[in-house]
Amino acid sequence: MNKLLDGVLELIVPWQEIPGVAVCVVQKNQEPVFATSGYASLEYRLRINENTRFNLASVSKQFTGFAIRLLEKWGLLRLDDPLCKHLPEFPPVYRDIQIHHLLHHSSGLRDMYNIQAYAGFRRDDVHTPAQLIALTLRQTALNFTPGERYMYNNTGYVLMAEIVQRLTGRDLRDFLQKEVFDPLGMKRTCLLRDHKEMIPESAGHYNLSESGEYTRALENVAVAGSTNIMTTITDFARSLGNLSHQLTRRM
Repeated sequence: MNKLLDGVLELIVPWQEIPGVAVCVVQKNQEPVFATSGYASLEYRLRINENTRFNLASVSKQFTGFAIRLLEKWGLLRLDDPLCKHLPEFPPVYRDIQIHHLLHHSSGLRDMYNIQAYAGFRRDDVHTPAQLIALTLRQTALNFTPGERYMYNNTGYVLMAEIVQRLTGRDLRDFLQKEVFDPLGMKRTCLLRDHKEMIPESAGHYNLSESGEYTRALENVAVAGSTNIMTTITDFARSLGNLSHQLTRRM
């Protein structure tokens, strides 16, 4: 057991008897170092291992960005294309937003969770792409002029998932599976289409209450682009190793 692994194992000791963690350290020209601690399921007392699937949540955005850059590489779009070129039903208030603004969180779009809250949605309600796009179409102003500043934004990544589907005829799940996950050998990775979909060996979601007890967290976000990629620590290590290389496969 090497010194690096010893250090990682010591670091994750506090997670042994609670909802746990999976850790991977990727170093250039070296084999990845993996370590796990704690439970994937508190109800069934199932421990996390290298095959446990986690929802990457907002870390999923990097794969949406990768899909957009592939479409740029293939000549299907340009990063300075106006948003309305690919989503022509969007109103003139969005005319100055370009694709690179969506990628870099500088579009000025109002965030999906905020506009849904203003529309009366609760955080416990199911959130779908159709709801989000309908609300976005009704907006009459931006938070700021596109490119003026940075503001973290989920809406832009959901819209990029829609652009991928319109340009390729495939939804983001199918596109990523064929063009990214399969070529990289990420056999235990997928994008959820439905919040009710059952994924074998997936880690549960939990909240820690004020009383110190864990409760099950609701899984109610049914959107692609900004979230919902399921993967394992070993598959994710494959994606990290690919960041310094280029995929050249065409559709």
